Amino acid sequence: MKILNKRSKNLIIFADDKSERFIDIIISHKEWGVNIIMLITNSDKLREKYGSLIRIMPNKISIKKLLEIDIIDEVIYGRNPIGDNQVLNYMWTCKEIGVPFYFYPLPSNSQLLYSNLDGVEGIKKFKINSLVYSDKKVKPIFDFIISLILILLFSPLFIIISILIKTTSNGPIIFKQQRVGIRGRKFYIYKFRTMIKDADQLQSEYEQFNEVDGPAFKIKNDKRITKIGRILRKYGIDELPQLFNVLKGDMSLIGPRPPVPSEVEEYKRWYLKRLSIKPGITCTWQIIPNRNTILFEKWMKMDIQYIDSWSLMKDILLVFKTIKTFFVGTGY
Repeated sequence: MKILNKRSKNLIIFADDKSERFIDIIISHKEWGVNIIMLITNSDKLREKYGSLIRIMPNKISIKKLLEIDIIDEVIYGRNPIGDNQVLNYMWTCKEIGVPFYFYPLPSNSQLLYSNLDGVEGIKKFKINSLVYSDKKVKPIFDFIISLILILLFSPLFIIISILIKTTSNGPIIFKQQRVGIRGRKFYIYKFRTMIKDADQLQSEYEQFNEVDGPAFKIKNDKRITKIGRILRKYGIDELPQLFNVLKGDMSLIGPRPPVPSEVEEYKRWYLKRLSIKPGITCTWQIIPNRNTILFEKWMKMDIQYIDSWSLMKDILLVFKTIKTFFVGTGY
């Protein structure tokens, strides 16, 4: 996947000659942070005008494949007239993995229901899918404030843990690992190091002992874990540095755990909806006793149910339930 801008919004537009004004408006407003990464069109006029700026693909291209391999935040259908059956197929394809689907201009046939209107600089868009909550204004504000408070509150603990890790084993205090975030954007997650130095290089030797199904990898009595690391994992303290990931904007406090790239490569298509919002430090799976015995597919369903039923109150409740789990010590 190609990342154009970590903070930008990437669009695919189904276009024809009448879409020219709409495309020009988006291109001229760089301050919106919106990138048109692809036009799907058979228009020679659009290909000639935008071919050097934007990737142009023919109408016959499979949008299903595009959504699986590219970082796409929204799909906009800008053709006229609109054929309901074809558009409905595009809509459901997007909905399956949580990508918002819009119309521009607003279609005269409004039988495509469960919708709401959204305006950008006077341009009306007809929003079909409203299941994605990563752009809710309240969630990032909540994440930032609570994370900052927790960092200040736990700062003495950070110092103590850092000293213990440094004095009891060789290697860095903080472990960095590449993970997959919203829409497939890759970033580095931070944790207190709980394993011996260069433990990642030894993973292939331990894969036969994996205790969870699916593409995930977990071993309860992993010999690579240090003595201090075992305590940190038991109470989930090793995850605390991810509060800085939240401040950076890569993660949320609450959301599906960010997978490693190799895990995503083995995902079934419907699992990809987990990537429709920012990953979190904790979610419904984290607060369940013996969570690592839960089947991988059930874990995926729990994350998607969280996405589909998101509310700020639910996030607040999950924060308190996570604190309770912290004291009980059910992790490994």
